Amino acid sequence: MRRFDSLEEIVAWLHHMGVNGLQQDHRSLRPGDAFLAWPGAHHDARQHVAAAFEAGAVAVLVEELDQRSWVPSAVWSERTVAVPGLKALAGELAARLAGNPSLLMCVIGITGTNGKTSTAWWVAQWLQALGTPCAMAGTLGFGRPGQAMQATGLTTPSALQWQQGLQQLQQQGVQACAVEVSSIGLVEGRLA
Repeated sequence: MRRFDSLEEIVAWLHHMGVNGLQQDHRSLRPGDAFLAWPGAHHDARQHVAAAFEAGAVAVLVEELDQRSWVPSAVWSERTVAVPGLKALAGELAARLAGNPSLLMCVIGITGTNGKTSTAWWVAQWLQALGTPCAMAGTLGFGRPGQAMQATGLTTPSALQWQQGLQQLQQQGVQACAVEVSSIGLVEGRLA
């Protein structure tokens, strides 16, 4: 079984494999993507490695927690790698593969018990009115006020959605993004 312990090794390997994007849900995979699989509170995504390859994944990274047979040995190949702490690394890994888009734009986080959605909307509109192309991410989705929003299903997008969304927005000329920052989003490292 191949194993990587550093982010640099993982990024280099994914580039070598020709990865186009990252997915943490095997049902969202497109040919050329890499599948990142770790156990969740109710489900272990590592059980879907075979399905990921069938869907066109060119590489799979699995969270290495123990030596249990959580991935059938029949699906292990040179395209499958175990990574200790994969879930915690997902945000930084996604950022590097996306070209670190959050370093190229102003990102404004809004947290609190109530009012995150309204405040993010107002900030994005305010910055746009001042001439700074601004998007928002949160309960309403990911995108620019007044345009169709891409649904994320979460108040704070997953780390992979966050980085890929920022990359798309940055490529569209967006210079700022107001994001709803939920407490659970912070705990789960979605904004890493």
